[in-house]
Amino acid sequence: MEVYKLELDILSGGQNPQFEIGPYEFMGLFHTIEALDESATDGFFDGLGFRGFVLSKGERLRCTVQKTIIKIEEGPETRYKRGDDGLIRELFELVRKYDPDRRYGHLIAMAAKEYRS
Repeated sequence: MEVYKLELDILSGGQNPQFEIGPYEFMGLFHTIEALDESATDGFFDGLGFRGFVLSKGERLRCTVQKTIIKIEEGPETRYKRGDDGLIRELFELVRKYDPDRRYGHLIAMAAKEYRS
């Protein structure tokens, strides 16, 4: 059985908050990503601080969603799409949904402020 995860990629050197999400939520988000325009690789941020969201389907598919760019890693293939504000808002709402006890509320608030979502 595939495991679908949403990760808030924010902690450097620590375990990022991860949430198991439903397959329909994952597929809806992935279809949204696939419909976005292709992008060049420049602008992808891999430094310290909030790096975005990571959507994964087992070990085979990983999408790193940042404000202006999305990196899709599917097997040996890597491609890039343009970021989308609506998708970012949807991901923040999904993180909030799966963190009902607000265990990661301060991290979510910090990331949302940085992305203004």
